[in-house]
Amino acid sequence: ITTLTSVGYGDVLPNTRPEILLAMLTMCLGVVVIAVAIGNIIAVANQLNDGRSEYEMKQAAMRRYLSLNGVGPNTLLQFQQFGNFCWDNYRGVRPGQVLADLPVSLRGVVAQEILEGSADDVPLLREMPVHLRGSLLMLVTAEVFHPGSVILSEGEIGNCIVFMISGHARILKDGVDPNEPWAQFGPGDHFGELSFFLKERRSCSVVAQEYVQAFVLDRSAYDEMCRRDESFNEVLGSISGEGADVKRQLLMRGLVV
Repeated sequence: ITTLTSVGYGDVLPNTRPEILLAMLTMCLGVVVIAVAIGNIIAVANQLNDGRSEYEMKQAAMRRYLSLNGVGPNTLLQFQQFGNFCWDNYRGVRPGQVLADLPVSLRGVVAQEILEGSADDVPLLREMPVHLRGSLLMLVTAEVFHPGSVILSEGEIGNCIVFMISGHARILKDGVDPNEPWAQFGPGDHFGELSFFLKERRSCSVVAQEYVQAFVLDRSAYDEMCRRDESFNEVLGSISGEGADVKRQLLMRGLVV
C-alpha cells in the first residue's frame, strides 16, 4: 500500500498493528480525497472549455455558411471579431436572447437587474427617479456596434437618441475633422436628440471607432415615457443642457445629429 500510494516513510514508522492499520487507512483515504479533488478541478475546466469550444464551433459553422454565400474576407473577419467580443463580454449569450425565453412576469425583473449595472454610466439614467428609471430600462434597447459600423446614418429623419455606455464614436462628414473634441463621443455621452426633436434629416453620420455598447431610445419608447410621467421631458431636457456647448458647435457648422 505504501508503494502503490507512493507515500514512502521517513524516520517515523508505524510499529504496532493498530498503527499499521491506521497508516493504511490514512494512505487510502488520502488517495481518494486527492483523486476526487483533481477530478472536480478537471471537470470544471472541461466545462468551461466545452462552452468556449461549442461557441467557437457554432461561429465557425456560421462563417462557413457566410463564406459559401459570397461574404467577403473582411466581413468574415469583422464577424469573427464580433463573436470574440460577445464571448468576452456575454459568454456568447446576448441579454436579449435570454429575455426572449422568460415569462413576461420575470422578464421585467431580470432586464432591470441586467441593465441596472450600466445605469450609473449614463447621466440620464443616473439622475432619474428610481421608479422612472425602471420604466425606462424596460423600454430602451441595449445595442452593440462593431468598429466602423454606422450608429446613426446621414439623411435619415431622427427617430432615436443614443446613450453611450462604453466605447468611442465620431462624426463622419466631408470637411469635418474627426479629431475635433466636439466631433467625438465617449462613455456617458448621448447624441441624436437634435434631429429627434427637430424631426429633421441628419446632416452627418456617427460611426463607431471601437466596440460601442449603448442604450437606444426610439420615438415609441419616448412617447410611452412621456405618457407615463410628464417629468421625463424635464429630466431629458436637463441632461441635454449639459452638452449645450457641443450642440452649439455642431449647429454653428450646420451639423444636425
